[in-house]
Amino acid sequence: QLGQLGQLRQLHPHSATLSYCYYFSAATRTPLLSSLHNKRKMFPLFSYAEVNKNDGEQHETAVTETIGDEEGDCEVVTPSFSRGSSRASSGTAYIIYSFLIGGLMGAILAAMLMRGYSPIGSAPEERAVSYNFLRTPKGSQTLRLLIKDLLQSQSHQEQNRVTSEGHSSLSGPRRALAHLSELMEGDAQIHSSCHPLAHNLGRTAYQFFGSLDAAYDGMVGTEDAQFLRLCNAAYMHGVIELHLRDVDDLDSLGSAAREIDKNVCNELINVDDGDWECRHGIGHGIIQRYRLEAEKDTIQKGLHACNAISDALVCQNGLWMDHFAVSGQVRAMETKMMAVDVVATELKGALSSLDRSQQDYIFSGTASRFQLPPLPSTLQICNLGSEEYGCFIYAATEYLLVHPDDYVGALQYCTDPSANISADGVDICIKGVGSQCAKENMDDFSIVEEICQTLDNKHQGILCFRSAVEYFQMSSGGNTAGESGPCDKLTHYKNMCFCKGGEW
Repeated sequence: QLGQLGQLRQLHPHSATLSYCYYFSAATRTPLLSSLHNKRKMFPLFSYAEVNKNDGEQHETAVTETIGDEEGDCEVVTPSFSRGSSRASSGTAYIIYSFLIGGLMGAILAAMLMRGYSPIGSAPEERAVSYNFLRTPKGSQTLRLLIKDLLQSQSHQEQNRVTSEGHSSLSGPRRALAHLSELMEGDAQIHSSCHPLAHNLGRTAYQFFGSLDAAYDGMVGTEDAQFLRLCNAAYMHGVIELHLRDVDDLDSLGSAAREIDKNVCNELINVDDGDWECRHGIGHGIIQRYRLEAEKDTIQKGLHACNAISDALVCQNGLWMDHFAVSGQVRAMETKMMAVDVVATELKGALSSLDRSQQDYIFSGTASRFQLPPLPSTLQICNLGSEEYGCFIYAATEYLLVHPDDYVGALQYCTDPSANISADGVDICIKGVGSQCAKENMDDFSIVEEICQTLDNKHQGILCFRSAVEYFQMSSGGNTAGESGPCDKLTHYKNMCFCKGGEW
């Protein structure tokens, strides 16, 4: 701040500058319920006074500059004072005293931090905000509570209005968003994490209700559209982006975006920055859809570049490992970044109150709208290269990064008919599960044996365990698993632990 003030002194030698910042409840500039109508207290960020002694009389006018962002609006007010004003000395003293006090406080705080003191609370869960908050017990419980609100049966539009009872008088998306607004008022941690909460509510609403109109629940074009502005319109963004990601043909993406612009964005003029936030959400959806497509293009270019070296297949093997284990498939990486796995878990919990037929409709088989990535169909990307083995052997790694320890699920991922891959591809993918399971359980192969035996096909079960034994031998410098102890508890595949390459 002192550096900024020094610049102001050079640029405006006849002015004093006072900066204020308005902060709004719930990171939104639009009132939702009566409790959100008033702006937060205005407070000074810094003040500075520097006056030329030869100035004339004091002026009453002031220049105001507003700097806006998604968290608040800052107003920098620059009143002009007369030459000869006595305020120069007091302003300069203010800076000196502030500097001295600030330096002392900073030294004290630094010493406290060096001793391990945390000014924000001792437990990580208490400090977790944004998407990290969703992975805490409190965050997941809050999410389930809001999803239950979202799934409440929707009443007639005329009856779905805010009353003195608050969110409990509402249903569907209105109920969830109103409840979130109420929770934010009394909880700073939820307040600081409202954006990911609302964003995931929007995504869930689109997947559950199946369309833009149903997810917005008739709010667009009405006074209730104010609900969509909560937390910087995160709910609105979540709905729009999943709608645009569902566009199959990229050539139709532009027309789909124009339809949203016309039917949604243009109807939000009664909401503060509603049209802007809507078009911002379109940007989210467009880049996410193109990113999904770019993944294939990136792999194809990488495979082609590998052909420049003497052993292209080995190069491609490294490419596939990086794709599945490091850089990752877009949807799978997003699952972790945006806590989609947490959302799916809490959604299942919220749906437990529904009858069985409704649950089966939502979570049945591979057609489930809420199945977590990577989906079996993503294995088709292995058909892009000439080195199928390297692709299929690492594919399960990605699945297990998203679903830790779910080895049975990884085998189902490999064998799911919707993957539409060759029999050889299925076998190699199964071997990848065996290798990864061995890597993560090097001291006890009874876990590997149990996992591999879940396969109905006996041949595939043997392939699964054989791959584990081969991985152990490779990683231990040629020693067999039978000689080293991890097979001591085995009951079915124990003899295989003493085999070496070529002895199968």
